[in-house]
Amino acid sequence: MSTGRYDIMTAHLARPARRWPRHLLAIMATLAGVNCAHASGDLSDVSDLGPPEPAFSTDVQSARVTQSGNGNAAHLDQSGLNAIEVLQQGVANTALAAQAGQLNWTALSQSGVANQFNENQSGTRNSVSAAQTGNNNAVTVAQAGTGNQAKVVQTGNADTAYVQQIGTNLGVTVRQTGSGMSASVVQR
Repeated sequence: MSTGRYDIMTAHLARPARRWPRHLLAIMATLAGVNCAHASGDLSDVSDLGPPEPAFSTDVQSARVTQSGNGNAAHLDQSGLNAIEVLQQGVANTALAAQAGQLNWTALSQSGVANQFNENQSGTRNSVSAAQTGNNNAVTVAQAGTGNQAKVVQTGNADTAYVQQIGTNLGVTVRQTGSGMSASVVQR
């Protein structure tokens, strides 16, 4: 988050609202900071390999799927206020995602043949970013809690990664290059 941008927004909020109660000004300043953070663009190194993180305001849920190739499938199920962005290129790639809660986001990029992505995310401010290039790779992520981050990059063939995080402010980055690699992470 750019501090200059935050300060400008806070100053613009405070000027016309000098007669507002202090607690209301604090809430408005917090919302301005949250909007700057989520709309400021790329927040992680993993998504540089694929789509940017979904940006959303405080009242919009979003889902975007872009697919090219043959036989690619995406099934997304969201409740609450969440965002997801899926980019699939190639043949027979699959993305299954379920998100519930508030301000969770997912960014996925898959290219190749028969790659699979499965995600189940609930809670608040959790994020998943994944990029798979190659054939027959699989990622499964399950997160619950608050402020957890999972980042997975797999380049090669027949790589698998499983991530489960339950708690607060947990983070994991899995990077696998090659074929037949496997990673399993569980944090509580």
